[in-house]
Amino acid sequence: TICGDQRKWINKKGFNKSSFLYNYGKAIKEIGKSGTIILVEGQGDVIRLHEAQIKNSVGIFGSHLSDSQVFLLQKSGALNVVIMTDNDEAGNNCREEMKEKLSYSFNIFDVITPTNDIGDMSVAQINELIKPQMKGLV
Repeated sequence: TICGDQRKWINKKGFNKSSFLYNYGKAIKEIGKSGTIILVEGQGDVIRLHEAQIKNSVGIFGSHLSDSQVFLLQKSGALNVVIMTDNDEAGNNCREEMKEKLSYSFNIFDVITPTNDIGDMSVAQINELIKPQMKGLV
């Protein structure tokens, strides 16, 4: 943070995060090319993946996938969904919820991160540990 607040990210008051996917507009072209969308929890995760040249990722603004977000995923044209939630209790619960909501419409792929949060990984770690798990999907 740059404003002295301990939280990683602050959304504007009144922002309805359940209606949006972070980076959707910029990722849609890559999603169309690859047929794959990568779901992560937060904005920092998307930014780190983008730094590692993975440009078809979107963030759900937390650890719950809303019905509005599911509609956006269906509208994206993706056939495959890579679930890459945090490696903690909330992330694991979110992963199971995503599988339940999305398995009827998409091919589901799990990528388990060796750290708690993909945003805390270095680009080198992503290249070494994450990209091989997504071979053919990005």
